[in-house]
Amino acid sequence: MHIFWHPVRRTITTLFVLCLSLPAAAESPWLKNLRAADKTEQLAKIWTAYGGQMDIQFNHDLLHDLNIRINDMPPKGVNWQTVHRRFPIAETGGLGLQVPYGILERIRDGELRVNGAMSMRTETGQVTINNFRLQPASRKSNTSDFAALEVRDDANHLLFTLDHIHISVDAKNQAVVMKNMDMRISPWLATRLGRPEIAGWALGQAHVVSGLNIPTGAKTKLPRGTSCANHPIWSPAGQADVKLTSMSPQFMRNLGDGTIVIAPSASLKNVGTADIPWYSKFSGTFPPYNNDQHPYLIWNMYRVIDNRFEQIGTSGIKHAFLTINSNCTINCGNSHILWLGCEDVYGTGNNDSGWDLGPRAEVESLPGTWTSTCSFFDPGCTGSQTNNSNGTSENRLVVPEIAISDSNLTYYFSAWYPNREDIDIYNSMGYRQVSPTPASGSSWNIGTTGGFTNGPAIDAWVPAGTMTANMASVRIDHAEGHATFAVKVIDLGGGLYRYHYAIDNYDVDARFAAYHFSLNAADSLTNFVFSDADNNDANNWTVSRTGDLVRIQNNGRTQDWGELNSFSFTTSAAPMMAGFSAQVASPSGNQAHLTVAMPVPNADLIWQDSIE
Repeated sequence: MHIFWHPVRRTITTLFVLCLSLPAAAESPWLKNLRAADKTEQLAKIWTAYGGQMDIQFNHDLLHDLNIRINDMPPKGVNWQTVHRRFPIAETGGLGLQVPYGILERIRDGELRVNGAMSMRTETGQVTINNFRLQPASRKSNTSDFAALEVRDDANHLLFTLDHIHISVDAKNQAVVMKNMDMRISPWLATRLGRPEIAGWALGQAHVVSGLNIPTGAKTKLPRGTSCANHPIWSPAGQADVKLTSMSPQFMRNLGDGTIVIAPSASLKNVGTADIPWYSKFSGTFPPYNNDQHPYLIWNMYRVIDNRFEQIGTSGIKHAFLTINSNCTINCGNSHILWLGCEDVYGTGNNDSGWDLGPRAEVESLPGTWTSTCSFFDPGCTGSQTNNSNGTSENRLVVPEIAISDSNLTYYFSAWYPNREDIDIYNSMGYRQVSPTPASGSSWNIGTTGGFTNGPAIDAWVPAGTMTANMASVRIDHAEGHATFAVKVIDLGGGLYRYHYAIDNYDVDARFAAYHFSLNAADSLTNFVFSDADNNDANNWTVSRTGDLVRIQNNGRTQDWGELNSFSFTTSAAPMMAGFSAQVASPSGNQAHLTVAMPVPNADLIWQDSIE
């Protein structure tokens, strides 16, 4: 394949090479620990992927925002996942695979030759691509990946990387599938196109389906009596514990109304002692719950402004559907079970998929349950998927540009994998500090400025477990669910104090309807500010006082799971340690309250850590 780059007054012809990155040559833990007499023999048998088709799906809205054009590009607003650029793969040559006992271990050598042409152009140049190759490279870009793809020219310039790959080997149907790969532009190519700030951005997805030759004598199943003899082990026989191991957000599209869409890539690992069901929605009925159980992924965005911690964006819920099972301790070969020690990845483009994004309200977060029939995806109650989110904003994280436009503020992006019977929800959460800045055209660079940290993002504002006279963060782990109540008190001088509260509801499905605390009737309360996740001031909660009781009351919108509310006020009352309560919404009308001890102004309410 050749690339013709046309900068001003110059044309360069180069060779376009697509390289596949590999995991390290060392054996995965499951294979290293496998005691099988013929293991060396099976590792020496090289399976071959050959021929087939490559499909590239560019995020056209993103390219429009960047003022980058490709051939046959649809107008903005067309669902990018419905536009396919398919290229045939020659049946000559092939990729050499190590697949001991039918479980992919690594891609060893060889190449796939892909035929076809496409071009990319900006106001400063044009790149035309013809006939490229897929071949193994020396390393991968994500530790949880089996592999990543590199696109290089004949001068060894890196043009693209493709990572967060879903790769599977189907021995029965003699096929190799590599799909949902984020297609990331390299620094070199981004600079040549006049867009150096977008280096590393995923511009779309790539998918490959190839045929498979299985060598004589190769086994497609693990020997009997190995480590898989007693698996799967389901909860409660073992402990379910999914850990989020990495996450990185990216700008996806500008909606043209003052808002933008952001989505993350994510990696995870089974760190528990139970196997995790990972069945695709509408795929059938499976143990241990006799349904199509799977984990979910949500993501949120926050900012710190005037010492307040505010949520400024919230996604719908991404339904997980398949696990690559890399770096496993136990690997029994079923990609719809996350085995012990196994890792998995989902790319930025995959997490923007309307086919898998639905509303949070359908999921009961504390038990981690969802019913597919008659859901958002099945409005006709047919038992199969007939609906999906649109290609732009539906069930995405949408944030106002004005909310991220102040570079003096601090911003955070978080993600969480709710999973049924998970023993530790906090290690399945994680966050990063980000630095949003305007980029080319109408795009934004979300820019990660800090490392990944497990836990909820509110921990960056007030660390969990903090308890001082002027600052506290209390985690609630209760039968009703989990939440964090946090507060910062600022001494303004002159006998005045500014109180900043943030209430983070993780999985209290009943929702919060109000908060209350005590304040002496003689003390002032001014400059009340409220913020919630929907960026709609019309339904902001209101403050009222009755005697010594202050009540922050919902205004038609209660606080759902996965949402953070915050409010601030100024008062003449100094902080004291006493009760702060969140009223739990109840269809029966019962006044249940979740009450904790933390700094509040002049408090004299009786409190206890419980649902009252």
